[in-house]
Parts: sequence; C-alpha cells; structure tokens
Amino acid sequence: MRIELEKSETTPEIILDLDQKTLKIKGHSTPENTSDFYGPIIKALVENYGKGNLGINIHIELEYFNTSTSKALYDIFEIVDSHEDLSSKIEWFAEADDQEIKEAGAYFQKMFSNLNFTIKDI
Repeated sequence: MRIELEKSETTPEIILDLDQKTLKIKGHSTPENTSDFYGPIIKALVENYGKGNLGINIHIELEYFNTSTSKALYDIFEIVDSHEDLSSKIEWFAEADDQEIKEAGAYFQKMFSNLNFTIKDI
C-alpha cells in the first residue's frame, strides 16, 4: 500500500509506502484540518500493525509545524511504541541552526525513549 500527499503551502509532502516500510514527512505542516490530512496515514499504520506487520523507517524533515501537527506526530509515534516495535527507526532531521525543530525532536525522543529515535542535522 502506498499513500502520497503532495506538498502545499500549508501541508508537507508525505509518502507512506508500507511495502517498502517507509514513511517520509517533509516540509511545512500547518494544515487547516490536521485530522483530515494525517488521518489516512494514521489509519493505514493502525491497519498495518493490526495485520502483525512490524518495522517501519520514519523520516521526519519538517521546517515548521503547528500544535495540531505535533499531536498527529505523537499519534504516529504512539502507534509504533504501543506495538513495542523495536525494529522501527525514526529519524528526525533539522537544520544545524534550527534549535526549535531540534528541541521538538528531542521532546519526542524523550517521550518515546523505547524507540530507535535519532536526531540528525541536515
């Protein structure tokens, strides 16, 4: 299964490829209705884990995101964490001088300390 959402002024590019076990979220995320935008991704992940499929590589490269996007990211990470999926990998990318994005990544990294979660400079 593959879901691709194109980047816009308020939404990031998202590519979820469950056959390749990858999720990429890149860009600016301030959608008007976050649950409508991220809902299909979250639903697909829940269904995939429900089938017993473990292991996904998540690539997050956001320039800016709002509070509701933070909740959607939390939901995505929670799905992985709730299945104790230690085979998954989360990579959070930030510009070297973007402390705000790095701090957000560090917050999620601390909150989901059981996961393989790394923060990397672009």
